[in-house]
Amino acid sequence: MTDLKAIKKKQLTRKQKRFAELYANQDLTQTEACRRAGYQHPRQQATRFLNNVDFGHVQQYIGELEAENRRRYDITFTETGGTVSGPKRDTARQD
Repeated sequence: MTDLKAIKKKQLTRKQKRFAELYANQDLTQTEACRRAGYQHPRQQATRFLNNVDFGHVQQYIGELEAENRRRYDITFTETGGTVSGPKRDTARQD
């Protein structure tokens, strides 16, 4: 279980805040958000931010931003995605 008091004590760095805002508010992958935030090894750093308990403060901030987006726009991220299918075939046409 994550200690919420310990998470709240950690301060976001400028780059961490930028990463979280890009990741939560833009249509970017975690790697691209880290790259644009200025990290030299964006793939590894993004994985750490989203999966490592040492970066719970970053994960919490992303959660807060996503909650604000859901509240503001009355959407969820799962509702905006859809299944992409190939072109529909004309069933009346016979080749």
